[in-house]
Amino acid sequence: INTRSLMTNWIGGGSCFMPGLDGLKVPVEMALAVHSDAGYESDGESIHGSLAIATTSYNDGFFASGISRQLSFSLASSLLDNLTSDMTRFNGSWNRRYLWDKNYSETRLPEIPSAIIETLSHQSFPDMIVGQHPLGKFAIARSIYKTLLRYVCSLHGTKAVVQPLAPSSFRLELENDGRLLLQWEATPDQDEPSAMPTSFNIYTAVDGRGFDNGQNVSSSSAAMRLQPGVCYDFRITACNEGGESFPTETLSAYVAPDSWGKILVVDGFERLAAPAIVNNADRQGFDIDADEGVQWGIYPGWAGRQTAFARNRMGKGGENGLGYSDQSLTGVFLAGNDKAVATEHVRAIAAMGPYSVLSCSLAALRKGQMQLSDYLLVDLAFGLQKDDFQLSTYYKTFTPAVCQLLRDYTAQGGAILASGSYLGSDMQQSDERQFMEEVLHVKSEAKRPTTTSGEMKGLGVSFAIHRQLDSVHYAAMHPEILQPSAGAFCAMQYGDGTSAAVGFDGKTSRTFTMGFPFECIENRDTQRSLMQGILKFLLKDKGL
Repeated sequence: INTRSLMTNWIGGGSCFMPGLDGLKVPVEMALAVHSDAGYESDGESIHGSLAIATTSYNDGFFASGISRQLSFSLASSLLDNLTSDMTRFNGSWNRRYLWDKNYSETRLPEIPSAIIETLSHQSFPDMIVGQHPLGKFAIARSIYKTLLRYVCSLHGTKAVVQPLAPSSFRLELENDGRLLLQWEATPDQDEPSAMPTSFNIYTAVDGRGFDNGQNVSSSSAAMRLQPGVCYDFRITACNEGGESFPTETLSAYVAPDSWGKILVVDGFERLAAPAIVNNADRQGFDIDADEGVQWGIYPGWAGRQTAFARNRMGKGGENGLGYSDQSLTGVFLAGNDKAVATEHVRAIAAMGPYSVLSCSLAALRKGQMQLSDYLLVDLAFGLQKDDFQLSTYYKTFTPAVCQLLRDYTAQGGAILASGSYLGSDMQQSDERQFMEEVLHVKSEAKRPTTTSGEMKGLGVSFAIHRQLDSVHYAAMHPEILQPSAGAFCAMQYGDGTSAAVGFDGKTSRTFTMGFPFECIENRDTQRSLMQGILKFLLKDKGL
């Protein structure tokens, strides 16, 4: 526990903040230890919360530089106050436990102001529901970042400007003159007026190569001319004096040399989530096998699968203690949502040649910002999207607004390709089932195939999909059986012979609905071969 403190002193030794120490003279001016804590509330249902620690009494209350150790206490106090406030807004409730002035090594040894923040309790299940969720992690991290920003700026007499949030409603369209129009919206931070962006960076990648260094623009749109026959990828960040945001999802575009029409790919995979939450009178915990959740990009995962769920073992140690897990995932990196599902769809469609392909975020579709009648086909890539009711997030596949847009679109002769692991199970209310049957011509009882082994079959091709947790690609661990309604037909089968996809060829529209994510097909050539077959069916009277 002393290593980081002593290392900090060595790095900063000889600088203006540690003038009396030997070291590398790097002007390190504060140290923070970010911890999780033990403990839980007696009712087992309440947030245990956060505490902060500083040490002011050591060395007569001063650092070797002459700076008062009261700065450490002020830092710890701000960290705790702001984290409690931010997490209360995020979660609806949060417990402020203690602000301790005690003799801890990590706050005693550094020769600069230092603090410990115990973010939450890893022994408390309500805390870990937040701690296992990517948005919960982000909320905690952003709160700590804002406190450190204000602390440093106050010491240097400068204005604190908070880094912006990532832009939203990103979309790509073709203008009448053939130029590509990129549009997006700034995302306000309701608690931080200074976080509004003043400009944006557009990052571009060509034919699957790496992204360039970005082009900064002052408005929330830009137009550019693309080289025909080339796939382009784009993502946007927001900028201000405080820094640069995380990026939007990656959207892609392809302009066919002699286009027969336009196809729209919708990135419908927004979801981030903890593993399946088990919380009833007898059992509590996270069940990775029931639902692995969705983390953000490649992540280190967990030690293993939880094996002890009995609530009457709370606080007990050993293999039977509540929360105990095996070691099956120790050291394993896992693929999550990389926010780039549109790219695989656009590339598979572009490989056919004659159609121009654009893409948009699901947010842009929900808001009615896309003119669907301009497109021969709408490809909805839902991935692992579903409304899982975690932390009040809403990751619905077909929202009422989207349902109405698609009803109108198919009534005008539009074609739909939809894929994802939870399309049917996410639409089980009576009006939702009605939409699935009347528009996509699919019935679902939210059932899964009996086996995850064996090759799948469809359109004359045998193929496999990613079904296991690994670092290569996010897994479709729970593909869904979709049954055809009247007039539709089974178009693909799982290894056990159950229906994996449904096709419908109607008088005014055609649809093709898959019970697994298209991008989870393992082989890239197979992806393109299947996409070619799907498009030939959906667009057989549109030029193919």
